Amino acid sequence: MRAKFRQLTGPLAGWILTREVDMKFRDIFVPRIANSNPEIRKKAIAKETDKALLQRVIENDEDPEVKQKATARLEELTGVTA
Repeated sequence: MRAKFRQLTGPLAGWILTREVDMKFRDIFVPRIANSNPEIRKKAIAKETDKALLQRVIENDEDPEVKQKATARLEELTGVTA
């Protein structure tokens, strides 16, 4: 993450500090487990207790590491090893 100054024009004229973040606008409105950043999804999976949600992540997530983390968490919750 980088910080930089940006000049505003119009009624809000002045300088503000902005951050350049690699995230999508929709990430503000979705749960962390559905974030566009796989690292954030993996952290959310570590805290998740909903087995059905973990199963959906395993079936639908495009990142293999996220799927692997969800599988491990589901096994941890159910006490079953695949």
